Amino acid sequence: AIFEHLKQPQYREHRVTCSYLEIYNEELRDLLVDSSHGSGSSAYPPSPGRMGQHGHGGKLDIMEGKNGTFCRGLTEKQVHSPSDVLKLMQKAQHSRMIGETKMNKASSRSHCLFTIQVNGKITLLRGDGEMAFNGKLHMVDLAGSECAKSAGNDKGAPDAVARERERLNINRSLLTLGRVITVLKEKSLNKNANARIPYRDSKLTRVLQESLGGRCKTIIVATLSPSIKAIEESLSTLNYAHSANGIVNKPVSSSLISLSESMPSMNSNSDSKSPAPTIESWQEMEMRLQYMQTQVDEAQAALARKH
Repeated sequence: AIFEHLKQPQYREHRVTCSYLEIYNEELRDLLVDSSHGSGSSAYPPSPGRMGQHGHGGKLDIMEGKNGTFCRGLTEKQVHSPSDVLKLMQKAQHSRMIGETKMNKASSRSHCLFTIQVNGKITLLRGDGEMAFNGKLHMVDLAGSECAKSAGNDKGAPDAVARERERLNINRSLLTLGRVITVLKEKSLNKNANARIPYRDSKLTRVLQESLGGRCKTIIVATLSPSIKAIEESLSTLNYAHSANGIVNKPVSSSLISLSESMPSMNSNSDSKSPAPTIESWQEMEMRLQYMQTQVDEAQAALARKH
């Protein structure tokens, strides 16, 4: 739908890029970086030190920018069609960290974040300016929480220590996510308004800061098991989804309108032969109003931070 929409004539220019970030044992890995040592391996690594052998790029850092948090050094690949996106995802899947447990033969040992970013410019209806826009779609795959007993880690296995470390890091990051969701829900209900939100306690919550309590629209898809053996995990997942449902985000448009100097005046003395208002012109006016409202909101937020 994104690429079909961008084919419309009002889009003067556009650029669509993708990135794929993996969080493994609280370490950031770039799944789209070109590797000179092969395409990587999806098999479970015998030790954490094996990560660097597949050329997953240099050090990645989570930074604060004017538009929120971002990962510095993360590879962005330009795409031109849905097939390009699918090829990138399939290629990156071979580098993900997975392993076999009693509950799952191909268990995710990490959290992953696939991002599609769109930048472009739209010509306004009357040709008196243009609107620059940008947007992001984050698709997050969270590793499931694990109980040591049900996961069935064999202490005598050669990879038992590394497997246990993975389990602890997965559960710790999900616990932090749960705390963030709880605090955000309380703030949305005007309770505990001065509470600290522990975004920085985990790489996962730091990356998802804008999606959880920022200016984004967020959808959670809860995946459950029909097995009675997984009842505790299923209840935990449902509790996550129920708590997150109470968070109130405030989506904000990130468009920027630039008007030309020859913009015609809109007064009662204008040429009577000018075209009558259309649905498109009303939509354009709504976008301009939304942009001005965004500017007001940002100014008010800046003043609130100063005082």
